[in-house]
Amino acid sequence: MSPRMAIFGDLFQSFELAVNYHPYQREALETLVGKILAGERQLHLVAPPGSGKTLIGLELARRIGQKTVILSPTTPIQQQWVDKFSQLSIDLEAIEDLPVEQTIISTDLEKSPAILSLTYQAFSIKGQEGQFLHRQVEKLFVQLAEQGYHTLLLDECHHLLAHWAAAIQVYLQKVPEAIVIGLTATPPLDRKEKERAVYLDLIGPVDFEVPTPAVIKEGHLAPFQDLVYLVRPTEAESNFVSGAHQALHRLLKSLETPHPDRPQLSIWAEDCLLHPTDRKGNPIKPTEFLIREPDVCIALVRYLYSLGIFPEGIPWSPEMEDPPSLEDLVSCLGAYGAVLLKDRENKVWNDLKSAVLALGYRYEQGRFKRRSGSIEKILALSAAKLRGLEQILLTEQAAMGEGLRALVLTDFETTHAPGGRAAEGLLDPEAGGALAVMRYLSTHPELENLHPLMVTGQTLLCNAQALPGFLQEAKTWFSTNQLEVSLKSEACDHFFRILGQGSDWKSSVYLALVTDFFEKGLSRCLVGTRGLLGEGWDCRSLNTLIDLTAVSSYVSVNQIRGRSLRFDPLNPLKLANNWDIVALLPELEGGFRDLERFQRKHQRFYGISEDGCLELGAGHVHALLGKIQPQELLAEMAHLNRECLERAQNRLLAWDRWGIGKPYQGKELNGLQLRIPKTEVPGKRSLQAPRLKTLPRTVKTQYQALELKCRQADFHLQSARILESLSLVTFWIFWPGEIGLGLSLSLILLTELSLLKYRNSRKKAWTPLLKQTENEYEIIKNLAQVTLQALQRAEIILSTQTQLRFSQRSDGSVRIFLEQVKPDESKYFSQSLQEIFEPLQEQRYLLEIPITEIEFQAVWGFMPQIREKQQGKVILPVPRLLARSREKAEIFKSCFMEWVGPADLIYTRQESGREKLMQSVFQRALPVQAQKLKIWE
Repeated sequence: MSPRMAIFGDLFQSFELAVNYHPYQREALETLVGKILAGERQLHLVAPPGSGKTLIGLELARRIGQKTVILSPTTPIQQQWVDKFSQLSIDLEAIEDLPVEQTIISTDLEKSPAILSLTYQAFSIKGQEGQFLHRQVEKLFVQLAEQGYHTLLLDECHHLLAHWAAAIQVYLQKVPEAIVIGLTATPPLDRKEKERAVYLDLIGPVDFEVPTPAVIKEGHLAPFQDLVYLVRPTEAESNFVSGAHQALHRLLKSLETPHPDRPQLSIWAEDCLLHPTDRKGNPIKPTEFLIREPDVCIALVRYLYSLGIFPEGIPWSPEMEDPPSLEDLVSCLGAYGAVLLKDRENKVWNDLKSAVLALGYRYEQGRFKRRSGSIEKILALSAAKLRGLEQILLTEQAAMGEGLRALVLTDFETTHAPGGRAAEGLLDPEAGGALAVMRYLSTHPELENLHPLMVTGQTLLCNAQALPGFLQEAKTWFSTNQLEVSLKSEACDHFFRILGQGSDWKSSVYLALVTDFFEKGLSRCLVGTRGLLGEGWDCRSLNTLIDLTAVSSYVSVNQIRGRSLRFDPLNPLKLANNWDIVALLPELEGGFRDLERFQRKHQRFYGISEDGCLELGAGHVHALLGKIQPQELLAEMAHLNRECLERAQNRLLAWDRWGIGKPYQGKELNGLQLRIPKTEVPGKRSLQAPRLKTLPRTVKTQYQALELKCRQADFHLQSARILESLSLVTFWIFWPGEIGLGLSLSLILLTELSLLKYRNSRKKAWTPLLKQTENEYEIIKNLAQVTLQALQRAEIILSTQTQLRFSQRSDGSVRIFLEQVKPDESKYFSQSLQEIFEPLQEQRYLLEIPITEIEFQAVWGFMPQIREKQQGKVILPVPRLLARSREKAEIFKSCFMEWVGPADLIYTRQESGREKLMQSVFQRALPVQAQKLKIWE
């Protein structure tokens, strides 16, 4: 359909928007218009701030071509639609003398404009005396319906969860054929199911989402890098968290002690896994138990693995390899207690409930459910986070100097920690609040020169150094903006409280004043609350965001992240550093609560990682954070902090990684992150991995090349000896006697020294190969090539320009995914590669690989020989997509032989193959931890 053609009417045929649409905007328009042409009447667009959401909405209304009502949550946004249309629209036929906004778009219904911009409030005034809507609203609905307003465009539609949504539904009953378009940057994904149902019933599921990376790559939002600083809680806080765990571990120990009236917890858990029953007591298969109760099943397996118990005969899943979390332990205790303790031993059952209650779990509806408790609060509000804040600001100040514009965001001005808890010395009543941060910065000798300001809905604070400049700037600013305000300051601890008087003094005014002061660099650090500085606050120069809030919901996190992403025309190379400070105790199961919040916070967001990939989830912040590995985090905390501080100082490198202005595919691809742990693999760790240590084919080729070089060296050596002999004869012929003897001996000595040096240099060249050790990452890369080639030959992946991309993460792990491929094909590849590294279970086809040790020996002199010694065999599973038929399995075998080495195919549904499978069941060829990931290209 031509952009000038309307779908339903010709209201806008002479008008166009003078805009050169960006690729993601064109794709959004084409997708949504296509859905309308297909008969859909509900459209749902998600687009980040700065992506042209208003522009897309106006163009949709123009292309639909019928009268449109735009609803907005505030009056400024309502007027924004009118202003945007008047700025961008042009009348191609110039048939009107009046201004465009008066003939096409207006906020006044009396003008009967083609586009009417209203607020949700005007559309939903509540009635009196039991009436749902006010008579004025009902009258408005009748007028709109009679005048043919059949397109409804809902801006910031994430607000439509209750009354506003119900009011709109009343209007839609009058115009059931209406087209409803919802626009938002933050769909309410984390709201209650009932609220989500109201929302989705009105506008339907998401039809198109403009990815934030695309807007950044087009240069309309500032690029960013997410960073984290890990801290250990204070000693008092750590002791409290540790004490809460002691009762749990005492209980676990007592339940593992033999008792005449009940089985040990581990014995019961193993029996539960091997001989499971449904809730009525009927026997079921272990695989069915995993499907019905995955959380309980995985928790029981993790608990048994942590004790070194590896029951055979249970189905395997990758999640089972993780160490048991606090959630797992509570799940095990809950399942055990509900069956064996609840109705029999009140004391033990009460001890169990008391132990887990201290950790934030309450027994409800037959299971323990997690509730927010003291541990979450102590970790989230830990006083140790101020130490992390200090390190971050000192680093940023050193790197950015006068260019630093930092925002420290908190949930509240003060947290009002319970008096009892504060009295115990665990949490200060101001812990984690904006006031505590302001006090810390104002008393720090190296940070007070940032001239910090604190701004909340009730309070405005200024440090002593900044006060004179602030009062002078404020006086000028009020005069320029013609505002009736006078200020006075009041000393308060180590800073001053700013008090305003006058008819224009309110929070929105002093926020605008503070923002201007901050933009000019008169203050380089703002401290505030997300309620005031969250949604709607705009500061283009902000380049450092330090998030001390405890939120993890999608809507709140999206609003917070958006603060630092505004493009700054005065600094086109701006890159925002977005910091989190996380308190954790890796040695305790419940010590990860704050880290778990951090992971939830990032789970729906892409970010640039240190290897240049745009990855979904917390893994883009650091490779170790994609999955909790307690022991490694314990060992790597200091290194991780140093690495993030170093990355913070190199903003230009991070800016370059984004590839601003460069082509992009705009696709979400599946990939794998593979790492060989420094300790043994969790889960089936007793299974002697690794076993596939070398690439037989590659190593043999290297040795053959080395053999040729050594033969050449031997030839050179023998040639030198022949020349030496000829020279001796010549000397004796021409210089007989002592002169000839002396010259001959000198020549022999020089020749032998030269040959010895040559021989030693050759030996140094091939000795490293003789000492070659396991090289798992090279094997991983070759297995990735095998998988891709096999999937292509089996015509499962049809893309012909596909390329493998490898990148090395800072923790040594390898990231592997396909480029120039369809999303489904990238999923096939990553799933198949992951299956190669799984333990043997019930795979249909296997590869039996002979493991050969290749030795290189010099039998005599420099004459080398290659010797091979059989070291046994290793079994590798064939991926499921390639194990569906013998033909596809043979393809995999053929590719394996090309890239790795010899192998035999085993069919496990026959007796001989089954026997080999059972001999190696639950073993794996490489000790690889595979983690799925999503990449945006």
